[in-house]
Amino acid sequence: MAVEHCGGSGLGLELGAGGWGLSLWRRMYAITRQANLLTRLGDLECLILLVSCICHDLDHPGYNNIYQINARTELALRYNDISPLENHHCSIAFRLLEHPECNIFKNFSRDTFK
Repeated sequence: MAVEHCGGSGLGLELGAGGWGLSLWRRMYAITRQANLLTRLGDLECLILLVSCICHDLDHPGYNNIYQINARTELALRYNDISPLENHHCSIAFRLLEHPECNIFKNFSRDTFK
């Protein structure tokens, strides 16, 4: 499932295998509501949970880390064979956040954002 480009970011991203990130987000949202996590954890922590679900497997190429490393793919080389997919998903998420129109955290203080 393609990500609608955010403000012309032009990254041409995919939301994991078959929209897995959105499926995971829906499940976490349901758990958050059912278990009353807003009052147990707090707003920020619940936001972090939901955003991490969306970022999970962001722009996944369809092959696992072992394949990436054995095939010496660009991702494996870029991340020196250390969790290439996880590093890639995180990098893509932060690249999206660089665009002001995509940055849902833009009003957070620097310390809160960390």
